Amino acid sequence: MQKYMCVLVLWLASLPVFSQTVLNAGVYNNGDNTYTLRWATNDKTLSTGPRVAGLGSSTLAGYLLTYPDRLGDKISIWLNNNTTNPVWINLAVAGYASANLMPATEGGNAGTNIDSALNSNPDFIFISLPTNDIANGLTINQILANFRKLDTMALNRGIPVFWETTQPRNTFTDAQQQQLKTLADSIRVIWPKRYVEGFSNTVDSTATTAARIKTGYGAGDGVHLNTTGNQQIADSLFARWKSYFTVIQGVAGYVVETSADGSTWTQLDVISDPTLVKKTYTGTGLQYFRVKALYTNTTYSAYSNTVVLPASASSTAPVNISSPNRILVDLGGDGVNTVLPNGTPAGLATASPDAYGDYWNNWFGSGGSSGFRDGATISKLVTTNNSATGISMKITGQPDGTYNTTATTRGINFNGFTVASNDYPATALSDNMFLYSSINPNGVILHITGLTAKKTYRFKLWGARVDNTTTPRIMETRLGSQAWTSAKTMETRYSSTDTPDYNRAIVYDSITGLDSLDIYMRVGTGSTFTSLSLVDINIINPVTIDTTQVCAGSDLTLSSALSSTSYQWQQNTGNGYTDISGQTAQSLSLTNIQAASLYRCKIGNDTSQVFFVTLTINTPPAVSISTTDPTGCYGTSFVFTAKTENGGNTLVYQWLVDGIAAGINSSTFSGILTDRSTVQVKLTSTNTCNTQTATSNIITVYVDSIVTPTIVIKGPVVLPMSTASQLTATVTHEGTSPLYQWMDSTSNHTWTNISGATTTALSYLPAKTGDKVLCKLTSNAGCLSSDIAFSTPLTFTVQLITAVDPVPASEYGIRLYPNPVSSVLTLAPLKPTDSWSSLEIRSVDGKLLYISTQIKNQTSINIPVSNLENGVYIVVLRGTNAKLATIKFVKI
Repeated sequence: MQKYMCVLVLWLASLPVFSQTVLNAGVYNNGDNTYTLRWATNDKTLSTGPRVAGLGSSTLAGYLLTYPDRLGDKISIWLNNNTTNPVWINLAVAGYASANLMPATEGGNAGTNIDSALNSNPDFIFISLPTNDIANGLTINQILANFRKLDTMALNRGIPVFWETTQPRNTFTDAQQQQLKTLADSIRVIWPKRYVEGFSNTVDSTATTAARIKTGYGAGDGVHLNTTGNQQIADSLFARWKSYFTVIQGVAGYVVETSADGSTWTQLDVISDPTLVKKTYTGTGLQYFRVKALYTNTTYSAYSNTVVLPASASSTAPVNISSPNRILVDLGGDGVNTVLPNGTPAGLATASPDAYGDYWNNWFGSGGSSGFRDGATISKLVTTNNSATGISMKITGQPDGTYNTTATTRGINFNGFTVASNDYPATALSDNMFLYSSINPNGVILHITGLTAKKTYRFKLWGARVDNTTTPRIMETRLGSQAWTSAKTMETRYSSTDTPDYNRAIVYDSITGLDSLDIYMRVGTGSTFTSLSLVDINIINPVTIDTTQVCAGSDLTLSSALSSTSYQWQQNTGNGYTDISGQTAQSLSLTNIQAASLYRCKIGNDTSQVFFVTLTINTPPAVSISTTDPTGCYGTSFVFTAKTENGGNTLVYQWLVDGIAAGINSSTFSGILTDRSTVQVKLTSTNTCNTQTATSNIITVYVDSIVTPTIVIKGPVVLPMSTASQLTATVTHEGTSPLYQWMDSTSNHTWTNISGATTTALSYLPAKTGDKVLCKLTSNAGCLSSDIAFSTPLTFTVQLITAVDPVPASEYGIRLYPNPVSSVLTLAPLKPTDSWSSLEIRSVDGKLLYISTQIKNQTSINIPVSNLENGVYIVVLRGTNAKLATIKFVKI
């Protein structure tokens, strides 16, 4: 299985306080159903099981030396003596330069390039490219662009790269030796905490040239170092490692989160050990990850960037052919040798490729600190897909004229924009070549050579300087064949509140029939300065590209439509076209094609027909199913959704219920299922090359029957007057949190809630015969036909006392007098042994008019009745064990 890696890193190594850093995230697929996350580099990264990869050329490969004198040997020995269980992977090859280390899709050497180093899952990388890039004629800027790309690829996967500076080399010219020194200085500036010294400690400082090998340090060929010289590099490397990988400060732990879709996050792990910076987890499939650190002051860091663990490996290696007909040139400083009057480096080169994948040509004038002086040239411009061209540009004349002739760097300013405009990055708009009005009236010439007469070109000149003054900064241009009366103009001054206008430019369309072009440039009337930030060239009819898609492993024959007596087929895998040895016929036969590539048949200088062979690699499909809820009630329609990864051109879904085919050919399925039914889908994916199948996970559904809640209430319904009935409710299917509400209906009102009566028990005192009570149940059980149920009402019979002495008080020897009575009624004699507890006076219809509980142990009682209306009344005596005695009297 091909492995992918994007390691989760919090850059701490050289910072004393963690909160000063920005978190970078990544994940590495180990290929065995596990993946590894790293969220920091610390002292354990170096000391405990470090995996170190080496890339480079003859110095690291050990050319002219034997064990243990080679640099790789010294590294291996040091790691084994100073760390636990190290892994040293040396991929260096003698003769290599930075181009060999680039990705395979850009011409790098598979197996010994950056791809191979990253796929070895290292904790860090050491790169040693001392002299070969300069020997191959690359400029400092070209070399640094390659270095930056390699460094960025590693950092994007969380792996720090340690860069050896150049080394001295006797066999170089004086100019090349100066380039070695300049490149060493640049590496130290760009990577101040990750450079490894290989120059200043091995160079002869007394020599008359800049980069001769120090006596006693050379291997004898004037190019390579001996074991003593290599030891100087090794000592610098080991010191750098020990200072870089240090204990993390200010961190209490880490929180790792994961997501299936990159938007809804769940906690994967909490790391409470701040020294633990790498952990392996089980599982594969498409997942997103991010991390934050918990500081010792209980606050959290910001989240890292989000990274993705691919659902499966992909072997597709696309070739960028998006813009083979466009050339972009950024004019400005390099930020290294371009300096301000105070000596501070300034200027921003544009990344190549940029965020859009476009390659740029960075033009720093005459190079170094010279700036844009007369004769400044940039040659062999590349297109935005990195194809080489023969087009060059040259400045004839002094752009800054008589202005600032003593400046360290000529004709460059740095007051452009810090934001992008359309597909022009901010770096292309930030600094520029300026022109001064002293060059008028004729200005300077932008001389463009290497054009093809049969092609048509469009030239766009764009410039800007942010300046809040009101003085205009107008550029005026004309073609060499025109007079100034035909000049075009553009205003290059913007205020600080403006945004860059992509279309505020000078454009020359439909330039054809020429092999060179002169564009005269000068400062417009009323202006003192003007600016040129970039040149954008489009080749309107550059080539004919025939795209052919083939299946991996198939054969193909390409035939040129051009007639000639001489053919030369060429191939471009991402780093320019090179001849294919022996392929000089009109047709090219390709067998067992395993990678996408560009081919063209060169006939003399005609390279107008290009074939783009794209590769179809059918990665096995994967399918999974989900449902919002696998539980439901009888009669519920369940809905399932299939999610497909690596699907082909045609997808056929076969849904299975309990293993039996069901459903239509759709990515969704719905149906009414029975309890414990299983659902699965089988996917058939048809591609251009083959048909493959995949089976999803199985989901079991759980179905409950429909139930109806019930409630039954019980209690005595025939009661003596003034007696409460104790009622209880019995329920079924009430759920976990049922609600109860008792209600009554009387002669005074219809069914009404009884306040506070919300439990399964109720003590109810009916007033009259015919009063009714019921209870309402609200159930929260699942699968209900209805969530509300009412009990059957209970109707009460209240036995009224309507005759004198139905339970004669005379049986207890009690009499009342006078009878009839007008003011005070006396009851006597009362016996304490009868245990009377209360006395009531009621109307003959049972209405309570008077009650007293102060009769216990009394022998007689006087009752005031003057407030009663004239009529017949009943005295009720109540005692223990429901003992009851009554006496009727008349009030007059």
